[in-house]
Amino acid sequence: MMNQISILVSDKEVLFAGLLQILIEEHAEFNLAGIANSDERIFEILTNQIVDVVILVQSQPQENILALLKEIKEKFVDSKVILLGCIIEQTYIKESLNLGASAYISKFIECRELIEAIRVVAVDGCYICKKCLAALTNNKTEVCNYSSFGQAF
Repeated sequence: MMNQISILVSDKEVLFAGLLQILIEEHAEFNLAGIANSDERIFEILTNQIVDVVILVQSQPQENILALLKEIKEKFVDSKVILLGCIIEQTYIKESLNLGASAYISKFIECRELIEAIRVVAVDGCYICKKCLAALTNNKTEVCNYSSFGQAF
């Protein structure tokens, strides 16, 4: 039997992290190493467990996820990081890859594409989702528009 791919999910949005947990647990080839809702928790898990793939989720466009990516790669050089971002822009994607991300994917992908990205990255591959690849070739920019979501008061 093939070894399971150990995955750490880092997301400050507890609901979204929980949904990723459910998705990961549906696949027997994956093992959830943990969910980190803070930067400190990410480093605690990486220090104490073997993690094959880190999924860094950018919760808001203004969140400085690239600084966190850089810190992870400096402290854990061999870490394979998937950046699940809400900014789809050529310069931003290139910078994340230059800082050591093994993959850059949009939050607007289908679940099967995330699963494929995990599989590719786990075997030392590089993955860019179709939407981000189009941004790289066409220099288009998209940013998550959270104002389109409903609000409850």
